[in-house]
Amino acid sequence: MRAAKSKEVNPLGMRQLEEGGPFVLSPTLCSARRVEFLRRGNIILGFYSTIAIASKKGQDIINQAEKKGELGQDTPIRIDMRPGGEIIQTNYGLFKKQFVNAGVHLTNQVFLMLYGNFEAYLADLVLDALTHTSSHPDPYE
Repeated sequence: MRAAKSKEVNPLGMRQLEEGGPFVLSPTLCSARRVEFLRRGNIILGFYSTIAIASKKGQDIINQAEKKGELGQDTPIRIDMRPGGEIIQTNYGLFKKQFVNAGVHLTNQVFLMLYGNFEAYLADLVLDALTHTSSHPDPYE
């Protein structure tokens, strides 16, 4: 009975990193193409996580300033965009209106990046197959 209950909680037979911590899949053989695909995906998701965390922190700080009355609709805002040196100059009301959907747009962009990564993986697999099975000198053709 206990083994059946354990199988329901962990149907893939993953191992737990630490008590109460996350589960991971056991090691498996991986082609070089699959490793590239997963590495690119992890980089994209790492980018998304970093931007999302930084944006959340910034939003919390801005919300606190707004609640304290330090920011009004007409409060001028000047943001220095490094490394190019470009500057965004606006007021708080317009800034808030412009960036209200930024999270949605970022999520859509990350989805497209992940989808493109999957397409590249499939194209690489097809190219590898054509390279190994085709008599054509240039599989790209």
